[in-house]
Parts: sequence; C-alpha cells; structure tokens
Amino acid sequence: MHTEAVIFDFDGTLVQSEHISIELDRRLLAEHGVRLSADDIAARFVGSTKEYHQTELRRLLGAQPDVATVTRYASLFETMFDEVQPTPNVVDTLATLNAPTAIASNNSGHRIRRTLDRLGLRHHFGDHIVAREDVSRGKPAPDPYIRAAEMLGVDPVNCLAVEDSLPGIRAALAAGMTAVGLVNPYTTTEQIVAAGASAITDMADLFTAGCPGEAALRGVLPYAPGERKLRAEDRGHLLPLMSEKMPRGS
Repeated sequence: MHTEAVIFDFDGTLVQSEHISIELDRRLLAEHGVRLSADDIAARFVGSTKEYHQTELRRLLGAQPDVATVTRYASLFETMFDEVQPTPNVVDTLATLNAPTAIASNNSGHRIRRTLDRLGLRHHFGDHIVAREDVSRGKPAPDPYIRAAEMLGVDPVNCLAVEDSLPGIRAALAAGMTAVGLVNPYTTTEQIVAAGASAITDMADLFTAGCPGEAALRGVLPYAPGERKLRAEDRGHLLPLMSEKMPRGS
C-alpha cells in the first residue's frame, strides 16, 4: 500500500466529543430508572449510526421519550458540542501533513462544518467532508470511507483511515483502507489491534519514528513491541506526506 491520502473520523478523532453523547445518554437513562455506566454506554453507542442510537435508546427506555425531553436533551447536546476542542496534537498533525485529507463521519454535516469553522480547521478539508446525510449507510458500513476516497480521487487501497472506534475501524477496513486507531477512554489498544488496525495513543504518534501509526502511514507492517528504529528503506514512504514545516531534529 502506498499512502496517497489520509481520511479522518470526526468525533473522538479530530475533536474530543464522544463524552457528550455518553454523558447525556447516561442522564436520560438514569431519569427513567435505567442505570448504565459510561463504559457500558460507550460500548453500545460509540461509532454507531444515529438510527441505531435512537432505536437502542428507545429499547432501553421502553418507550419513545416525550417531545419535551427530546427537545431538552437536543438543546443540551448542541450547547455542549459548541464547546468541544481539538484532540491533543491534532492541530499540529494536520499542519504537518502534505497529503490530501478528508473527513468520514456519522455526525451531521452542519455540525462538522460549524465546529471546524469555530476551531479554524476547515481549510484542511475544504468540501471533502462525508457526513451521515451523504451516504445511505453509515459506519460500520464502508460507504462513508468509499465516498471520501471518491471525493479525493484516490483509490481506497491507497488511503489511510484514522479512527477511534471499532465500528469506524471496521468501516475503513471494509473499504479496503489501512486503519490506525487512536486509543481513548472507551477503546483500548488491545481492542484496536484485534479489530485489525494499528494503535496509537497520541495523534502526534503518526509521525513518531517506529510507532505503529507511522508504520501504517508509511504503508509497512507495524514494528514489533519495543522496536523503535526507523528502517532506512521506509523513510521514503513517510517523507512525501510530511510538510517542510515539520521541525527536524539535529
């Protein structure tokens, strides 16, 4: 695989937003006598489609929430989402990339664009944004990633997908892409590797010599644990994707 483009998930990957739905779901369920931990809710919903989310919530609640409750929680969600911040080191990572980029997400297009504009990140993606309304099937189906690759004019097999959820990783792999999974409070290294992706603990690890994310970015197999040295024959795969602005060590 020769990486020609990088396609990012949005929630939990570019911005720290997964906790919002998890917390509001926990509150809503608790109000109706259903006690689930944040981990339980994350396992059920992180990376899922809106349709699945709503259907499963109704099942857990035993009924459709009344209009006033839905309105109250929808307003809370938007208020909290307007305060989300970029994932650590994502700003620098985007600045160092010298490759076409896109977003493939189960979130809504207007929310993605509004957030990117507020954070000053929109210029990295332009109109290369695939939201839930742009495809008939969301993740874990491959449709969002296939559509994003089409937008960029790149064969999916030559795209690197950066994810944080297991459904997202499954979607990227089903599209034929190489996947990197960002470890977070809800997805472990072991889960990411078992799903077939390389695991990183920080977005900056995409450019750290010898880390699994960089190995995937260069289109080679991950290094064995503890093997930190970047092989000379692999350097050429990474350099074309790095901006000249990236600091170089002495």
